Amino acid sequence: MLRRAAFAAFAPLLALAVAACRDDTSAPAAESFATSFDRMWITFDRDYSYFDYKGVNWSSIRREARGRVERVTSDEEFIALVREVLSSLKDVHVWVMTPRGGVIATYQPVHRLNWSAAIGALHRRRTGWVDESSAIGYDTIDGIPYIALSTWSAALFDVQAFDRVLERHRDAPAIILDVRMNSGGDDNRAYRVAGRFTASPRVGARYQFRNGPLHNAFTPLTERRVMPRGTWQYTKPVVLLTGRGSWSAAEGFTSAMRELPNVTVVGDTTGGGSGNPSVFPLRGGWGVSVSRWIEFTADRQVIEWRGIAPDSSVAFSDAGVAAGDDETLRYAVAFATRIRRKRVS
Repeated sequence: MLRRAAFAAFAPLLALAVAACRDDTSAPAAESFATSFDRMWITFDRDYSYFDYKGVNWSSIRREARGRVERVTSDEEFIALVREVLSSLKDVHVWVMTPRGGVIATYQPVHRLNWSAAIGALHRRRTGWVDESSAIGYDTIDGIPYIALSTWSAALFDVQAFDRVLERHRDAPAIILDVRMNSGGDDNRAYRVAGRFTASPRVGARYQFRNGPLHNAFTPLTERRVMPRGTWQYTKPVVLLTGRGSWSAAEGFTSAMRELPNVTVVGDTTGGGSGNPSVFPLRGGWGVSVSRWIEFTADRQVIEWRGIAPDSSVAFSDAGVAAGDDETLRYAVAFATRIRRKRVS
């Protein structure tokens, strides 16, 4: 069975996210590997949000690794040990940042994906395909607009560009949105897009941040609302395509959109990774990212590790996906067509 590492699409956006993350005071210019390790351990102990949820004994992990740190003689050995320690958290938002701004994953979950580069290439070769930007592409299939939102990156996703696309399809009987290939970015942009599809405020998610020395200390659970945006909102049927390649802000978007009465989520469960990370210095220009919140769906289900299940699951074959056969989109077009006919009748 062909399998795909869902993190593969997620990793390139981590570097873009680093610039938006806060950074603690810089590490001393020269310190022992043991001191650097202790500082890293304390940072996670203070700020990391999922210890209790994941059943991680962080103190035990330190005890097991501390003696090995004393024997480290190079940055290469040190970084390898840090990655090993952090891998125990199994968190896609925990990574190592290189001195040049690159990122090294500590956890790479493997999922079957209902999206592939081959599918994307076939869409772009369609006669009517338009790339509004590097993050937004669209076409019309059997009378239904199909809009692919490939990233929520602050550097790449232009909300006004999306508004232009939506304006062109204002009179469409239904719309298909696709975030199967979207590994996250700026969730504020995601929520602004969601706001174009509701005429009234809706609770889209809930969250709480680590807030104190105890691993179970958090800020109060806070609602995150989708607010109507624009001079008009598209409240006709919307089909949202999701899959295991949808991560982070794409899951926040899914969580918000599924609360709108005109939206049906179709495809596969999302990736299951939400951390709202910050980057902290490690040593010698290296850094580590730390997940700081727990995000919940509106009905208080944790997104981390679980993902968000669709309203309607679509079976797909690995061979078909690899060859560019988009079974999920075919289902969505047929689904949207049935909805359109019901509304007309």
